This record gives sequence, C-alpha cells and structure tokens, in this order.
Amino acid sequence: MKTENKLIAEFMGFTNEAFEKVNLLTLKYNTSWDWLMPVVEKIEDMGSEIVITNAECTISAPSGYHKETMGKKRFGATYNAVIEFINEYNKNK
Repeated sequence: MKTENKLIAEFMGFTNEAFEKVNLLTLKYNTSWDWLMPVVEKIEDMGSEIVITNAECTISAPSGYHKETMGKKRFGATYNAVIEFINEYNKNK
C-alpha cells in the first residue's frame, strides 16, 4: 500500500520535498474516504466520470479510457480504480 499511496500523493501534487517531511505510512489514501475523495474529485475535474456502487467503481475518461474495478466493498473498488486510472494517466502524459 505504501507504493500506491505514494503514487496517489504524487498525482495530487506532492513533491520530493514534501515526501522528505512526511512519512509514507501517514498517508491514508488506502484507509480513509476523507483522503480518497479529493483524488476522486480531481479525476472528475479532469473530465472523467466516476460511478461508485456497492463493490464496483467505473471510471470513464474523455480520452476513451474506461475501466471497471471490483473490491470487497465500495471503498476498495474505488481505491483500486483510482490506482488503475493514475497508472494509465502516467503512461499517457
């Protein structure tokens, strides 16, 4: 989870200087809606549509990106979808 949380933090604008001040274990993207929802909102602000239901999350982007992810619960599915979206975003930027 530490690697994925760092990936999200970088997407959210954390710099190397910020990482020097923050222990990666303090990042709560993988455990807290309060941390994850701003990431969801940023993805939506980029023009993507996100649909979260029961244990599934779908992200569709104007670029044609479309991915459905599953999890044991809503949070896990959303976290997984965010990770997959960011990985794809980083490949194409």
